[in-house]
Amino acid sequence: MTSEQLRELYLTRQSCRSFSDKPVTKEQIREICSLAGLAPSACNLQPWQVCAVTGDKLPVVKALLKARGKAPFVDDAPAILVIAEDARVSRATNPALSYFAPYDAGEFTAYLVLAAKAAGLDTCILGWHDEPELREKLGLPEGISVPYVIALGYASGGYETRKKIRKAEEEILSFCD
Repeated sequence: MTSEQLRELYLTRQSCRSFSDKPVTKEQIREICSLAGLAPSACNLQPWQVCAVTGDKLPVVKALLKARGKAPFVDDAPAILVIAEDARVSRATNPALSYFAPYDAGEFTAYLVLAAKAAGLDTCILGWHDEPELREKLGLPEGISVPYVIALGYASGGYETRKKIRKAEEEILSFCD
């Protein structure tokens, strides 16, 4: 991939809130998660897991995500990816390393949404979810947190790429020579 192709990927990846009814296959999800798994992590502990919700539990999870008026657009998403952070992995190796688990899960999630976009899929990282209830419905054990939930699918027709409005370089970059 050239730097121009990478730039285009970064410019076109956005949060999608209008999905088509085109299904996402388990193979596509496997490929995206495999690429995301290449994300760096402290001492290579990889304290993440993905619970891909595509079957019978999908309506239950969507209802949880829409509770109290949150994320009504998830109804259209053909898949929900629940990113679980397992700090127990870090604590078992070295308790001090559990500090890095949230950062590692964040890097994994960033890799995942970019891998999805590269595969022609769109995503939306959902900011609101009832973590205890979601963990219960999915049968995730204690000690597992759910920092990220991602709606995954194909953008519906007419869903336009928005212009990215970001801080100017001088607001985010300084050289400390």
